[in-house]
Amino acid sequence: MYDAIVIGAGVAAAPTAMLLARSEGCRVLLVDPTTASDLRATLTVRPGELAALAGWGVRPTVPAGAPDPAGAVTVRRAVLDGLLREAAMVAGVEVRLSTTVTELLWSEDRVIGVRGVDVDGGWFEELAPVVVDVDLLIGPEAAVVEAADRLLAV
Repeated sequence: MYDAIVIGAGVAAAPTAMLLARSEGCRVLLVDPTTASDLRATLTVRPGELAALAGWGVRPTVPAGAPDPAGAVTVRRAVLDGLLREAAMVAGVEVRLSTTVTELLWSEDRVIGVRGVDVDGGWFEELAPVVVDVDLLIGPEAAVVEAADRLLAV
């Protein structure tokens, strides 16, 4: 059993899992259906965001000629996703890629975990009093589900 399960492993989910593990000492599971970020997109990261990343120990490589006059840098999404997942793992988060959550597990009116398919095609169930679907992979109704008496603050 985990203290929290975070669905998704991108720029929102990985830091959520990392901060839960760091601030609350939680046992956190991070699951994502991809093997790595397959996005070819880039993100513009502003100075305040760079400072937050640095505070988490995440320092993206900045191409020559950067930053722009406002102090922002452009970073490939795949690179940033990987750095954030790595920071989550360093914080003690268990990361499972190629793992798809197919449904939430309920007990009466409370979410108590997730069910899905793992990298080998086998079914799995994991339990946690808090399930966070940061990337809305399960659906908008599951964006944040409080299944315990308290919601862990991020």
